[in-house]
Amino acid sequence: MLFNSFLFLLVFLPIALGVHYALGAVRPRLAALWLCVASIVFYGWWNPQFVILLSGSIVFNYLVSLVILALAKRPKLQLLATALGVAADLLLLVHYKYFAAMVNFVGEMGLNVGPMDALILPLGISFFTFTQIGYLLDCRAGVVNDRSPLSYVLFVTFFPHLIAGPVLRFKDLVDQFNNRTHTLDKFSEGCTRFMQGFIKKVFIADTLAVVADHCFALQNPTTGDAWLGALAYTAQLYFDFSGYSDMAIG
Repeated sequence: MLFNSFLFLLVFLPIALGVHYALGAVRPRLAALWLCVASIVFYGWWNPQFVILLSGSIVFNYLVSLVILALAKRPKLQLLATALGVAADLLLLVHYKYFAAMVNFVGEMGLNVGPMDALILPLGISFFTFTQIGYLLDCRAGVVNDRSPLSYVLFVTFFPHLIAGPVLRFKDLVDQFNNRTHTLDKFSEGCTRFMQGFIKKVFIADTLAVVADHCFALQNPTTGDAWLGALAYTAQLYFDFSGYSDMAIG
């Protein structure tokens, strides 16, 4: 379910926003809970198995954060707990992103590692891993005041930034959750920012992708073709990331 897909634009987003605004007018905590549920559904739409990994990562990091906060007066132990938590997160990331590459490298060196099942890279694992690492570091720095598990789950799973970033700080996001102000001007501003990102993604990035793919598919590209492909691909990456970021912010 991409931000620019009909399913997201015509079904998921209207329902998510509509229920959020309705619950927010009555019980803000229910609105936060609804966003958690909607975000997990959004993430699980790609592959429900990924939800298990995401949930395990959230539980682990939240428990580590409680330990870090509890050791505020014992800095050495607090540093150790932080280091272990960050190391565990990085090991998980390395396992999924680089394990297959390392196995192939060992195999090319002539070492038999036996049959290996292909690992499916969980969607957004880099973003939710670095987001939680940042949270652990903020806990050690003493800048985390809200220990609510609901706030933490929403911070990690909030669907606008879950799969494509950007990586956010807990304080920046939780303040918006706890101090919601709904106005027509803000809604209009959000829609404008979203549409700016949509245009960047659909009309610019996707168009440049066609040019880049064509250049890279040439059997005997000229120097001009190579430069055109490289520049088109570079611009595609920029507008792709910039567009998704604008849509997430909106």
